[in-house]
Amino acid sequence: MRKSWGLNSGPGRPSPDRRWLLPFLTSLLISLTLLLASSTGLFSPPSLSPSSSSSILIDITTFESSNSGELNSSSIEFDNPDDAAVNSDAAGGDPPRIAYLLEGTKGDGIRMRRTLQAIYHPRNHYILHLDLEAPPRERIDLAMYVKGDAMFSQVGNVRVIAKGNLVTYKGPTMVACTLHAVAMLLKEGIEWDWFINLSASDYPLMTQDDILHVFSSLPRNLNFIEHMQISGWKIGRSSPSLIDAATASTLTRADLRRLVPTLAAALRSRHGIRKGSVVVLLLPNSLAFPVTLLAVLAAGGVVSPMNPSSSSAEIAARVSSTAASLVIASPDSARNIPPLAVPVVLVSDHHADHRAFEQLLDGDGGDGERIETIAAGVGQDDAAAILYSSGTTGRSKGAVLTHANLIAMVELFVRFEASQYAAASRTRGVRENVYLAALPMFHVYGLSLFAVGLISLGTTVVVMRRFDAGEAVRAIGRYGVTHLPLVPPIMAALVRAAAAGGVSPAEVASLVQVSCGAAPTRASLIRDFLQAFPHVDFIQVGYGMTESTAVGTRGFNTAKHKKYTSVGLLAPNMHAKIVHLESGSCLPPGSPGELWLHGPGIMKGYLNGDDDSCTRKDGWLRTGDIAYFDSDGYLYIVGRLKDTIKYKGFQIAPGDLEEVLIHHPEILDVAVTSADDEEAGEIPVAFVVRKSGSNLSCMQVMDYVAKQVAPYKKVRKVMFVEAIPKSAAGKVLRRLLKDTLDSAAASASSYISSKL
Repeated sequence: MRKSWGLNSGPGRPSPDRRWLLPFLTSLLISLTLLLASSTGLFSPPSLSPSSSSSILIDITTFESSNSGELNSSSIEFDNPDDAAVNSDAAGGDPPRIAYLLEGTKGDGIRMRRTLQAIYHPRNHYILHLDLEAPPRERIDLAMYVKGDAMFSQVGNVRVIAKGNLVTYKGPTMVACTLHAVAMLLKEGIEWDWFINLSASDYPLMTQDDILHVFSSLPRNLNFIEHMQISGWKIGRSSPSLIDAATASTLTRADLRRLVPTLAAALRSRHGIRKGSVVVLLLPNSLAFPVTLLAVLAAGGVVSPMNPSSSSAEIAARVSSTAASLVIASPDSARNIPPLAVPVVLVSDHHADHRAFEQLLDGDGGDGERIETIAAGVGQDDAAAILYSSGTTGRSKGAVLTHANLIAMVELFVRFEASQYAAASRTRGVRENVYLAALPMFHVYGLSLFAVGLISLGTTVVVMRRFDAGEAVRAIGRYGVTHLPLVPPIMAALVRAAAAGGVSPAEVASLVQVSCGAAPTRASLIRDFLQAFPHVDFIQVGYGMTESTAVGTRGFNTAKHKKYTSVGLLAPNMHAKIVHLESGSCLPPGSPGELWLHGPGIMKGYLNGDDDSCTRKDGWLRTGDIAYFDSDGYLYIVGRLKDTIKYKGFQIAPGDLEEVLIHHPEILDVAVTSADDEEAGEIPVAFVVRKSGSNLSCMQVMDYVAKQVAPYKKVRKVMFVEAIPKSAAGKVLRRLLKDTLDSAAASASSYISSKL
């Protein structure tokens, strides 16, 4: 068994008394001798050859992916010269070179190979070191892998230290090992601009091309440690990753590194979770939600989150359709769980440590030694989550998202949003962004940001169990919140609170950005919000779908362009086209048509192949939304082909409500559509054909539905009609139903006006 690993300095273990002293002094003496010899010119740079006695030189090739020869990119114009500044010694010259010392211990050989492949670039230099605890066989295997791989034949920039040093990962021995690596490079006359220490488990989410691009704009005489402190890149293991807004309980990054693998091991050993096993999550916003989700993924499982207020019938249907192996629920949501053929495990949403997971762990607190868990055989193309969406036909379907989709979401959505205000944070003296999680984590919007994306970037997230305008304002002031993603109803609640005098300017002074998404935002609401909070930069968070892992476009403001009603610019590596509804031809800017998307965020498909042929064509996702691009590349959504209802940001499938209503003994036929609502965005409206002789009332219909669905799915209005308009093929003509609503609203308005 191995002790818990830290986030930044590699595997941690107690110092073995004084045994390190002699090896440390010996290593230090050798390193200083080599440094002195190099600086005085005693060593001449030899040719790069794999014959060095202290290292093995390796050649590695790089991989570049292309998508049928297509590359879509957008040019962003920076209005602040500092945002695009490139220092004089880098401008027009070669990009910087980075030297890596990659360290590991017993059992880290496979991790080291994986991390090496992830951080490799032919401009850089790499020293691999397995410490003294690693057996000689493992060190030899690593060296033979590096030496014998056919890809490693040209560059010669990877070296394996042949004899392991004693490293306690607590200071002096790490310095000695670093000096050893530096001396090896200096001995061969190698130059570099930045030196980075990594442990075998430090798997990066940025490509080396991206890192070199970022570093190329930094002065090369800048001390990197100072730079990390200035920019907030240095992440301490004691820094809070998650904070409970109500109780101030926290989980640090070190806590996550301990809890997640321990829970993953318990899921595998005690609950049989393996690659492909589906686990349904019925959890509210809490510190336990992201820990549980990440543990399922680490165990090789597939998560399928649900609204914790889902009805018994909805829970049973989800477990059945996904063939779930386990349900993890909070005590409150467990009350709605019907008898199931799969086990149900309760997770407390009121604790911030292992006590929340006592039932999952069967009483094992998880505070002892780390349990190693390897989800064997799980790759990026394997399923990671099944999120239910209304798709494009109005009936709920499970969108299967892969691990690659989640990585794309982090890189193309979350990282871009979190990086926009780095310069402003430095100006204010703020080291990190702090996000307030008021959105539900079971929704793709909240899951992408708070349960996966921001945690992977080391950003602090303040979690609200449920939204309350007053509590949100207090949390912003108490925790120095800088970013607030929300949906239109929450935005409207904040505007009302500000109008009522419930928002002190001092309490929201830390707020830098508010982003709104998941549903259309009225221009009047945006105007009122900007008047109430003039110091905040407001953006539409962008356009995304469950089927695109929330990746599509990203809101982006500049001094020249503040297009608040647009959903922003196309995200990096995403392709889009506007297609004529009848001819199928691509349309130019300014012309509305159906939006099609293509890119790394697009789902693997619907569960059980449901409706794939209609939704995905040659890798393109037909969104069902009517949209157009302007001449600056900004996207505008003007309507929807699909019938999905968006109530306060939640998606409601009309077919789900119709399925409930048609079983009422006094209903002959039914159709559900949406009506515009100032506060909720849209509300479900049921058109009902009663059976002959029935006296069924509107309230009875609404009560009947309310007992069988989650609160947000309730029917809010009922209209009785003689017949449901349908096409010759039997398809409900919802457009005619909407016209009926519009006519009724216009008649009511005329009646009120005549009375004035």
